[in-house]
Amino acid sequence: MKKENDELTNLVIDYQETKAQAVLSAIFKLLEKTIKDKAKYIYNTKYFPISHYYGASEKKGTFNLRKSNLCDIEDVRQELIVEVIRIINNFNPKLNKKFMRYLLSCVWNWRPAFITADFIGQITSEKLYKINSEGEEELTEQLMPEDLNRKFIDIDLAGIESELTTPLEKKVLSVLLNSKGLTQVEIAKEAGVSKQMIGMVIAKIKNILKST
Repeated sequence: MKKENDELTNLVIDYQETKAQAVLSAIFKLLEKTIKDKAKYIYNTKYFPISHYYGASEKKGTFNLRKSNLCDIEDVRQELIVEVIRIINNFNPKLNKKFMRYLLSCVWNWRPAFITADFIGQITSEKLYKINSEGEEELTEQLMPEDLNRKFIDIDLAGIESELTTPLEKKVLSVLLNSKGLTQVEIAKEAGVSKQMIGMVIAKIKNILKST
């Protein structure tokens, strides 16, 4: 374990100096299990306090990502990878001798950036999924709403983008603008996220359009 930690720390220092993709790939190979386990914990086990996003006096209780059915574990893993890259770039070997120890301290209370008040609002608002004939929940398969296609012609895109708070939401907006007539599943594939997440972002964009 000590040898592996030393190897990881040396690779991180090497990457900071060279920015070589091969070095970054080697880092993520060593971190593969750590990232996988953390993503599983965040998605399956951890409960987040709703008051953190709404204020202590507004809404009570907690929520779990898996039970919310609004995202997939892959969404969590992708966000975690972005966070790990940020941590790699911020690592200071003069202050922290072991990168793994530094990494674990940084992600101890980490939460995905896509968890916002709007995201939590979807948990108790209109469901983005239906019950199939076998009694299982599945996301409603539908085309990108026609009202969105029509309104995109006349709206102030800069105004909408300013109300989208995460890189994921802005990425989905870009896909919607450049790929008309796709289903939510196709949009999810294009954006590289889960279909549940697409449904949530589309719902948010529709709410923004209603106020324009």
